[in-house]
Amino acid sequence: MTLIEWLSGSSKTMTDVSEATPFPVNPGGAVTVVPTITLKTVAAAATAEAITAGNTFFRVATILGNKDLVRTPNVGNVYVGFTSTNGQQSWKIEPGKTYEITAPLGTKYDLNDLYCDVENAGDGVHVTHSL
Repeated sequence: MTLIEWLSGSSKTMTDVSEATPFPVNPGGAVTVVPTITLKTVAAAATAEAITAGNTFFRVATILGNKDLVRTPNVGNVYVGFTSTNGQQSWKIEPGKTYEITAPLGTKYDLNDLYCDVENAGDGVHVTHSL
């Protein structure tokens, strides 16, 4: 049923609107959110790189200090922050440890604005994020 069909019906109740919504909805009415995983490895130490090359918006992101998706911890610390200037990333993430970033309610951040700097070439971050 389309929204127009629903609106033109005379005996529809409010619960019928779920047929017209494009979002997956569970029985309690909450929108289902599926997290996405992004992996970023940095080829050279002391060279901050954006975590993604394009816009990748998120509300919540958990950053794990691993160099791959199979749970291999980094050799050294990685640093993540909202600046591309070397040595200016705010958050230190030790090998195998996590850091969580949550945008203020009603806003979102972009992984393209987050930069990763590493102590050892080939280390990186594994980021699980969702809106």
